[in-house]
Amino acid sequence: MVDLFGAGGAALLNPFRVHKGMHGTLVNVTPELETSKNQYRQSMEAQVAHFADALRGGKAMGSADEILTVMQLMDAVYRSAELGKEVKVG
Repeated sequence: MVDLFGAGGAALLNPFRVHKGMHGTLVNVTPELETSKNQYRQSMEAQVAHFADALRGGKAMGSADEILTVMQLMDAVYRSAELGKEVKVG
């Protein structure tokens, strides 16, 4: 189970939902997904293609600040799994 909660909203994996804080309440902003496609496979293929483009010099992987944020989030995911409970990020 992967559920992410932040000050501005939440994302839940199964079933996939995205909620954003708007006008003092959480609003469901989950995008419509085509269920006939394997979303996980498409996501991985897109990541690999983006990485290959970056290696070829076509696209940046992200700024140092963006990459640091992702690394902190991943560290929190591993800590949460290790501890068996939610952990705060930031």
